[in-house]
Amino acid sequence: MFKIVKVVSIILFISNCSISVAQLGTESPKDKEIRVETDINNLFKAVIVSAAKDLNKDQTMRPFAIVKKADGSTGLYQSDESDKNKNLSVVDQASAIRNLLTGLANSDQIIAYAQATYVNIQKDGSQSQQGISVELEHKEGVSIMRFLPVEPVTKDEKKVLDFKINNVSTAKKPTVVFALSNL
Repeated sequence: MFKIVKVVSIILFISNCSISVAQLGTESPKDKEIRVETDINNLFKAVIVSAAKDLNKDQTMRPFAIVKKADGSTGLYQSDESDKNKNLSVVDQASAIRNLLTGLANSDQIIAYAQATYVNIQKDGSQSQQGISVELEHKEGVSIMRFLPVEPVTKDEKKVLDFKINNVSTAKKPTVVFALSNL
């Protein structure tokens, strides 16, 4: 059973809509690889910068996703701050956003996304680790999950979060948002 989450959509910026080489069908495999990698890297950077800003405000973060739309523009989707959403678990909020993304992918409105969730993981009885779980997918077949450890530190007598970028873990994951659109 899925819970309905009201989602706020904010347009981050709109890029000009010129015809690309990919749309003309003359893109080489190497050019396609570079384009897809650039899309994923740009979304990853945007989601990490947004997560860092949000977490350093009050050390909390609601799940959110940054998408690259079919027209080349970028959008942000995040559950709103309603009382109904505050009572939902992080998993329920992230699932609702993923369901929204699936609908957008199935209607060819988005070509890639990065979804961020602040999580606490524990592996094989070891000490738990806080961090940001980032799911990245591109319509053209890339599907990655990354975990960035985060730990509170004191800096200038103020508690802030330190992102351990050198400890990033990356794993391939099954396509979930673009699963139907790739068939």
